[in-house]
Amino acid sequence: MSRREKAAYDPRIGDEDQEGYTGPALERPQLQIETTSSSEESSKEKGVRETRGEKHAAPSLPTHLRWIPRNCTWSKWKPVIRCALSAWVCLILMVTNASLRTMGSDQAGFLGLIASFMNPPAGPFVAHTEQSLTILFFVTVAWAWTCLGIKLSSLARSEILPNAPTNNIFNGNYVEAAPSVILAVFLFLGSFLFLYIKARFGPGPFLFASVLGCICLDISITTAALFPYPNYTFGQAVVIPLAFQGAVSIFLSIFLFPQTISSQYTNQFRGVLAHLNTALEQHLSVLQINTSSPDFSPAKVIAATAQAEAGLAPLSASARLLKRDISYSRISPADLECFRSKAQRLAVRANGLTMYFGLIDPTRERFPVTPAPGTPAFTSPVVSRAPSPGPDERERETDYSSVRRTRKRHPHFEVGTTPPHTAPGLAAARTYADLAAALALTCAPALALAAPARPAYALVGAPLSRARCGRVRVAAIPRSRVDAFRAPAVVVLYGDRDGTVERQLWLERSREGRWTWWRDPEGCGKKNKECADGIMRTKAELEEALARFRKEKRHKVVDPYRAAFDAANHLGSLTGEDVPPHRFLFHCYVYQYHLTLFSLAIIETFEDILRLEKERTRPRVWLPPIPLYDFFKWTVWENGVDWDQEDDENPDVIQGMDAAWMHDLGDAQGRDPDALPPRNLFERCMNMIWVATRAFSGGNLLFALKGGILTIILSLPSLITSSAGFAFGERFSWAIFMGQLTISRFRGDTTFGLVARVISTFGGGIVGTVVWYISTGLGEGNAFGLAATLGVAFPFFYFARLYAPVPPMINIIFFVTVMLVVGFSWQNTHLRAGTFGYFGINLAWRRFLLVTVGVFAAFLFSFLPPSTTLRRYQRSTLATTSSQIGSIYCSVVSFANVRHTDDTAEILHSLIAIRAKLKRSIVLGTNVIYEFSLRGRWPAERYQKIVEIQLQIGYLLSHLMSVVERLEPAWSRAFLRRTRFLDSDFQGDVLAVISLISTALRTGNPLPQITPCPLFDRFIMYHHGLNVVRQEADDDYGLPRTMTVDTLENEQYQCYCVGVSTAYGIVTRLDRLMLATKELVGEQYHIHGAYRGIDIPGLPGKRKVQDERRNSPTLIFDFVPFVNEEEVQGFQSTFASHLSMSDIASLYLFFALGLSVALIVRRRKPQRFPPGPTPYPFIGNLAVIPSCNPWVTYAKWSHDYQSDLISVWEFGKLTILVNSHKAAKELFVRRSAIYSDRPHMTMIDLMGWDWNTALMPYSEKWRIRRRMLNQNFRAKAALEYRPSQCAKAEDLVRQLSEDPDDFLPSVRVFAAATAMSVAYGHDIVSQHDRFVDIADRAFSMLSGAVFPGVMAVNAFPFLRHLPSWLPGTGFKGYARKCKLLTTEMQNSPWAFVKRKMTDGTARTSLASTLIKAGEANAAGAEHEEAAKAVSAVAYAAGSDTTVSVLSTAILALLLHPSVVRRAQQEIDEIVGRDRLPDFRDRPVLPYVGAVAREVLRWQSIAPLGVPRTTLADDVYEGIFIPKGTQIFPNIWAMLHDPIKYPEPAAFKPERFLTPEGKLNDDDVSTVFGFGRRNCSGQHFADSSVWISVASILAIFTVVKAKNEAGDDIPVDVAYTDGMISHPRPFKCRLLPRDGKAEALVRALAEARDDS
Repeated sequence: MSRREKAAYDPRIGDEDQEGYTGPALERPQLQIETTSSSEESSKEKGVRETRGEKHAAPSLPTHLRWIPRNCTWSKWKPVIRCALSAWVCLILMVTNASLRTMGSDQAGFLGLIASFMNPPAGPFVAHTEQSLTILFFVTVAWAWTCLGIKLSSLARSEILPNAPTNNIFNGNYVEAAPSVILAVFLFLGSFLFLYIKARFGPGPFLFASVLGCICLDISITTAALFPYPNYTFGQAVVIPLAFQGAVSIFLSIFLFPQTISSQYTNQFRGVLAHLNTALEQHLSVLQINTSSPDFSPAKVIAATAQAEAGLAPLSASARLLKRDISYSRISPADLECFRSKAQRLAVRANGLTMYFGLIDPTRERFPVTPAPGTPAFTSPVVSRAPSPGPDERERETDYSSVRRTRKRHPHFEVGTTPPHTAPGLAAARTYADLAAALALTCAPALALAAPARPAYALVGAPLSRARCGRVRVAAIPRSRVDAFRAPAVVVLYGDRDGTVERQLWLERSREGRWTWWRDPEGCGKKNKECADGIMRTKAELEEALARFRKEKRHKVVDPYRAAFDAANHLGSLTGEDVPPHRFLFHCYVYQYHLTLFSLAIIETFEDILRLEKERTRPRVWLPPIPLYDFFKWTVWENGVDWDQEDDENPDVIQGMDAAWMHDLGDAQGRDPDALPPRNLFERCMNMIWVATRAFSGGNLLFALKGGILTIILSLPSLITSSAGFAFGERFSWAIFMGQLTISRFRGDTTFGLVARVISTFGGGIVGTVVWYISTGLGEGNAFGLAATLGVAFPFFYFARLYAPVPPMINIIFFVTVMLVVGFSWQNTHLRAGTFGYFGINLAWRRFLLVTVGVFAAFLFSFLPPSTTLRRYQRSTLATTSSQIGSIYCSVVSFANVRHTDDTAEILHSLIAIRAKLKRSIVLGTNVIYEFSLRGRWPAERYQKIVEIQLQIGYLLSHLMSVVERLEPAWSRAFLRRTRFLDSDFQGDVLAVISLISTALRTGNPLPQITPCPLFDRFIMYHHGLNVVRQEADDDYGLPRTMTVDTLENEQYQCYCVGVSTAYGIVTRLDRLMLATKELVGEQYHIHGAYRGIDIPGLPGKRKVQDERRNSPTLIFDFVPFVNEEEVQGFQSTFASHLSMSDIASLYLFFALGLSVALIVRRRKPQRFPPGPTPYPFIGNLAVIPSCNPWVTYAKWSHDYQSDLISVWEFGKLTILVNSHKAAKELFVRRSAIYSDRPHMTMIDLMGWDWNTALMPYSEKWRIRRRMLNQNFRAKAALEYRPSQCAKAEDLVRQLSEDPDDFLPSVRVFAAATAMSVAYGHDIVSQHDRFVDIADRAFSMLSGAVFPGVMAVNAFPFLRHLPSWLPGTGFKGYARKCKLLTTEMQNSPWAFVKRKMTDGTARTSLASTLIKAGEANAAGAEHEEAAKAVSAVAYAAGSDTTVSVLSTAILALLLHPSVVRRAQQEIDEIVGRDRLPDFRDRPVLPYVGAVAREVLRWQSIAPLGVPRTTLADDVYEGIFIPKGTQIFPNIWAMLHDPIKYPEPAAFKPERFLTPEGKLNDDDVSTVFGFGRRNCSGQHFADSSVWISVASILAIFTVVKAKNEAGDDIPVDVAYTDGMISHPRPFKCRLLPRDGKAEALVRALAEARDDS
């Protein structure tokens, strides 16, 4: 296997031997790039063609199970095996008495099992060693602390009784008040310390250590209070098992499949490179597609780039431990660490490349248009006051009265004149036309790269977009100009992509050959040299391509502008007819700039690699290069291994950002506003004390105090004489540390902890009980059975523990509970001590009860002050990030001005930390849904908007930093002057905006209505055009004042333009951030006459702010960063619908109201209702409504109650089942005026099926659609479809012969093909057709949502208004999914037909007929809507039903071979063997017709039909049927009436024949419904059933399938539930009758191929 075939990447932790890479081979794709001349039409756009071998897709699993095959690789099973073996060794230690005696811990040996799941040896041995030693240190400190408390408490005892009886001790007879108080104090202080560490340092190596420290404290102190003498062994019972477990796991992590931090870091780095390589390949593909093509979409580019940046976080986490790593390799851990900065730069540069797609149509970002002229978008009027005066009544400011300037019109823009309006803070002399022209001529690439000319629109380019701006028309860019940009860029992209591949290969190669070096040093050295030579060649190729690109190729984009410059004076007038808009140039500059930097970063990485290849020639052992005292140093500023998966987070801390930078990124310093600096030693000491005292008001300390108090409250039963014995006997310590560890800083996290712990404890208790009884039976079992059972179970347990995509809390507590049930059961059956002797299920339910007590106590305690919410956390986080963004902004500007090179790395590192913090806040904010508030819903969308804007600013600051790093001093000064970044007035406004936003978010106070925003006005106050320096500027810094071609080709000018555009993006986003913050916190300080504002969404008054998705002006330099949120929603979103106190209270309220309504309704029942089961209060017959084949039960009830009508009650609503043909004819036919309505089912509306004619209420809208169906499917019209039905029947026979063992796919294709051909003229060749798949899924969801009792919302429509997080509202998510499908089901095929008609290739179909009819009659949108629905109904009604009928036919033919033989004999005699039957033969094939009718009767397609509802009260044979009653026709019961159809369960076609052998008058029309709501397509359906059954009988014999032993596989007659009932899957074979049948099939296939 070649190096390229071996190179692959596994996104999870890799292995030392580099087997973690399981992705596709990194072979270079053969890409053929074809460019189209400008004369060719865009419709002939040719793109990237990749010639690769296609692989057959594996069968897809449900979404929630796809993680299983994804992780079933050898590299993923290695840590599973290591962890399972570690746990199994701990199990052996637990069940072996000798080992327990050695450990001195016979009462808590199972703690080793529990710790094995809390801290499994799954990662690198250095990381695991650090975690294990930290845990051991914390529990040892806890033990030492408890020993001190026990000693001091023993001094307070009235008497010491070393020989006290054990029973008296455990009964609590020796508990005294004074010792208990001392122990309580120690418990409080110890819990306070550990909980503070847990909250303060958040995710990291201290998390599990602090948890286990708390457990050691709880167990030791609550047990020590029982003893009348100092007993110090309780902590030992915790520490010793944890020490043994840690030793075993560390040993195995070193010697069994060892893994180093270096290998993990290498694979993570390869993962980043793999995503970057994917992004580059997508760039190559997308750049070949015209932006006007429907195939143009940069989504994959953006997604791959976002995944690359997401990979930086775990890379940084691994980098923290690299300096502690011990490895054997050529490349040292320190060498690898230097690549982290390179990876960060590459990811940021890749993000910069995606910015190009945010500038061009159709992917550019859209901004709202202000609805009224001259209206700023940053104010809102107060309803209680009159509107402020208009613009003419305002006082004019004069600070900027000289701003207005005159300029020549750009030749490519027609600037209209509009009346002047005064922007806030600007003089009225500045017109909007000037504003538009300034914006257009400055630097804003806002239009599509190759967009066609379109109507003019207002070009404003900021959130304060205004109406009536200068009108701008943009000419189309010729394709040749586009190719001038694309072709050079593609060449460099190839080199970049090859570079990323080469680096992945080198990373793999750098860890190969370590163990073979001593055996073959020359061979390994030769391979290393080959690798280095390959890298050198790739580097040289890339350098050459980049040099050509920078020197000449990139200048091709300037060629269209050369004619615009006057050759004599180079005034830069941009005159010329063929000169494209300068926006095109700026688009190219942006892409070229970031492409160049990306390439340079790759080259720099190659240089580092080549340096290492020269220096590191042989493998060696690398030891940690840091001092011993610094080995375990860890601070909150460093990333933990699982920093992005934990649930505790400090909103005031940005992890990964240095503390000094958090407080001071510049030279400015804060002061104490209440005191002057200390003057002497005494004041300095008092100041230090004051600072220390202030720290106690911090959130972490307050939380720790609160947690300590809760611990003491829960411990009181264990410290009081009257309850201590009971608390110990029932292990109340479980409730203590569950409550202690559930309480969190934020109320939402506490509520989530409650839900997660209750559910996971319940599930873990069940699984633990099952494991226990499997290993022991009903007895106490033995060590061998337990070891064998868990030996088998452990690999599967750890596979789920390590890879299941669930929140860590859920995962850990589930398996901890399993091990606790098993371990405690073993202890209580073999090493019992005290009165607690439960095991198995008795232990599990007690554990569940105590956990529930503890977590509910924490939940209730979370409401007591200080009560901190996640809502406040989100605001605090955004306030912190806003403040730090301001600090970094200042640092970037300072760097551009002064150039302190020491700050570069810190700025970039801080920006990455801020972006990671913002993305983490999205994850951590998901628990906000658990915070019940009576004030109203949480404004999640507004917070999301602020997060997105801050992320955008973070990205822009990174790009701005890269620009100012590369600008020469003169250009940098010009850039700062152009952007006003050295203007103190402007910068004051910028920093004031940032400060106002941060303060408002932190305090929640409203912002002033008048703020320095919009900053955009002041940013573009001076007009530069394309010039570098303004003509009237005093100093030109040695740069040209006028534009020339040489300047356009200058790389510094390119950087300058990109920097100006980036600065523009920052300024406009600060404006948007101000607007978003105002939407969140509101406004205050209104000044009459200063503004005529518009409303901010969410504030009082009329809402005038328009939707941002509307077509509107675009920012000059805008892009939308992609935020990856792949596995955030998982279990947490699911738990939103469970077990909240507020939810329970709401449900009780709804239950009480519903019960009252039900009782009132029951009292008002008039006359006699149909008989039926006795209903229960409120729920009615819900408990007895059958869920499986209910039509059979309803028929039985009809017989039992001797009534054709049966009543069923649910939640006070009446449903009637009609079980006889006589009653159905009377009600549905003769009284059709009353019984033709459909019930209004709320689920039908929610699922989007309200357009379906079969489900639509009886109305004029229904009549129109019904008329369309009748006109196209009446008996005469249905004859036109028979040729198509015959052709599809031939295809069915041919497909069945190709796959005789699995008939269902062929049947599905036949049904879909027939229906789609008639409805849309679309040929189906596979059951995986997109249109078919959409319709099948939609109909399947409908089928399970309309039966009585299935969906509570049908009985209680008001439930649709409940929030989706309430329990019992899962129907809302179900309906949302279905609605997407039904919408697509209507629109996609309809659009397909219209496209075909436009192309002139459409076939005659129902849809095309209706479209032509609408065009001929000049019908409007209503006709098209009706026609679209009717076409969709024709497919939906015909496909699924046909599948059901044909499956039933094959089942009947399988079970009744005599029927088959008689039918085949009739076909042979009448039709012969040389062709298939067709409709000409139908009159002379009576027995075949009888078979088709019996198929329809034997097992009904729709057993309960479609429900109806009464339009008025009615009485039938003395039975009262009130208005609005839902009525189901039990068609199955009518077709199984033993009087009309003797032996109804038997399949007897003869029942439809007269004594003379002809068909009788019973055409089984009952199957198709009754009266006005019968099936419009019954003639078409009847023909389809007959032709398909006749064709199958003519060719095939249906026989039973065989098993491996050669025996027949039995077949059961069982059917599914739902509106359409299908046979449950069964095995059979359809074999050709003989050679003649085979020959006929071949002839049909050949005829099909010839056609």
